[in-house]
Amino acid sequence: GYYSLIGGSVEAGEAFRTTALREAFEEVGVTIHMDDLHFVHTFYRQRGRSELVACVFECRTWQGEPFNKEPDKHPSM
Repeated sequence: GYYSLIGGSVEAGEAFRTTALREAFEEVGVTIHMDDLHFVHTFYRQRGRSELVACVFECRTWQGEPFNKEPDKHPSM
């Protein structure tokens, strides 16, 4: 009964948008076309030596039925 945003790390040489498309397929099994991905927000966070830069995208159209492809990482409650 809980939902969370899809997310993941950018691979070497990979663009943020490409990461979003890859992670959507890896985590929930949907295919998104680049034109359907819309930038919403970016944020930066620093905690000690750790830094995080995140880009948030919105998508209202995709192909496939979303499901949890990584139940070992994201168990159902």
